[in-house]
Amino acid sequence: MSTRRIPLLITATLAVVALTGCTGSAFDAAARLVGLDPVQVDAISATEGSLTGGETVSITGVGLSDVTAIEVGGSDAQLLTQSNDTVTFAVPHSETYVNGETVTVAVEDSLGAAAEFDYTYRTLTAVDRQLEYAFAHWDSYNTVYFGDFNAWGGDCQNFVSQTLVARGWAVTDEWFNDAQEDWAPAFVHVPSFDEWLAEHPEYGAVRMGIESIDQVKIGDVVLFDWEGDGSLDHAQVVSGVETVDGKTEVYMVGHNLDSTYRSITDALASQGHENAQVVFWGIP
Repeated sequence: MSTRRIPLLITATLAVVALTGCTGSAFDAAARLVGLDPVQVDAISATEGSLTGGETVSITGVGLSDVTAIEVGGSDAQLLTQSNDTVTFAVPHSETYVNGETVTVAVEDSLGAAAEFDYTYRTLTAVDRQLEYAFAHWDSYNTVYFGDFNAWGGDCQNFVSQTLVARGWAVTDEWFNDAQEDWAPAFVHVPSFDEWLAEHPEYGAVRMGIESIDQVKIGDVVLFDWEGDGSLDHAQVVSGVETVDGKTEVYMVGHNLDSTYRSITDALASQGHENAQVVFWGIP
């Protein structure tokens, strides 16, 4: 954290302000006028956390009611509570989902960055492992173990299933892919996966429609019926969720179109998808 130097003229100005009885918020306003930052940051409660974020982190110091924003790795963090000596925020997910990546936590006020800390993302949870795998292989197909099903109509469900294996799901006689020998339809075929998961409530997955989009979370599965004819065509994994002005937007990582943050809005707006339907599988 850097300390701003105060020229002699500014020091004299502040002294006059103090002698004339200008204190508290008025003093802060005068300090800002001459370039002095009244926000003092002493400590941060955590310097690392999971790739998918969500942890509540506290920052302590003085004048923190003047904090206007906190950014983690360039992404806006949600401010949860704020007082003169403490501000808490929810850590956003890693943008790259790379284990060990260190980013900057920037504490900002109306003047800009008042303090900076390092924060490191770690692979700590099952969903972390799922997204770490997804971002490692969205454009680098893991063909040695799982093959490439684009020649048979698309690799999207094959990829989604791979991420669930990385998450910790065990293969079964009904759900597996040994690309060197054989595979089960439920592993590589979207409608078969949907039917198989519905038949196995022991996984705890919950099937939802577009009306439940505000319940969707990172690591969930998105299935599309592009024609709206009741036949599912495409699958992706949720890589990000944000709410702006009360509207939830979901972003996806997957194959066909190979991408990391494709929005549902853009997908549904694509030519020929005017009648498309969406199904979410919420994964516990």
